[in-house]
Amino acid sequence: MLRILLFCFAMFGFIPGFCQLNTNAINATFYEFTAYIESINNEILIDARPEDEVGKGGFSNSIAVSTKAQLENIIGEIDKSMPILVYCMEGERSVMVCNTLIEQGFDIVINLEDGIRKHKKQLKKFNQKQEQQ
Repeated sequence: MLRILLFCFAMFGFIPGFCQLNTNAINATFYEFTAYIESINNEILIDARPEDEVGKGGFSNSIAVSTKAQLENIIGEIDKSMPILVYCMEGERSVMVCNTLIEQGFDIVINLEDGIRKHKKQLKKFNQKQEQQ
């Protein structure tokens, strides 16, 4: 457990359990989050999980951002007026990414509350539906 805490602190500058979403970001349930994906054109979808978790399923067409350096690299490449949707496994890493994006001046930042862990079946169905369209 200590290794995980130290990893999170080294990579993202936080300790799990001690993060709070910036009030300018939107915290969305799984169903709200998927509704945003379906209704918003040209959104950016960020997967804030570590590299070893990214291969275990996630939203299609996500940009993997496993480190603070990767996040800093994409911040300069994204239009700050574009909607940004962020998720991770349990909802803590995504909060830190959302807060960083808000601090960097992004207008619309949406966090998947509680992550994707609890929604694997729904996520699989959602991805299949998206592929058929």
